[in-house]
Amino acid sequence: MPVFILFVAAIFGLAAINGTVGTMFTQATKDMFGDGQNKGFLVWVAAVLVIAAAMKTIDLPGAGKSFIVLLIIVFLLSGSNKGLLGQLETDIQGIGTPAAAPAKGAGK
Repeated sequence: MPVFILFVAAIFGLAAINGTVGTMFTQATKDMFGDGQNKGFLVWVAAVLVIAAAMKTIDLPGAGKSFIVLLIIVFLLSGSNKGLLGQLETDIQGIGTPAAAPAKGAGK
């Protein structure tokens, strides 16, 4: 727990130094509750809880675990940014492209 508190304090400290505390909270709100196009993280948590409660009620905990695993896979593979695999593919393709050369006269 102390490590987590130090981690959160470091994040707040860096955001305060950069003057981006408001931006950080705006992004956190979008991540948790979603925006117009994407579902937030809390929707996925609610879905997991509903599946777990339904499977516990009908006494099928093994099937419930399978549904939750499938739900997590969908969460990782879907999204507005082509999901986890699409983002990895984009990043890997970007490795081979060289950085742009600085413009002449830059830095003088």
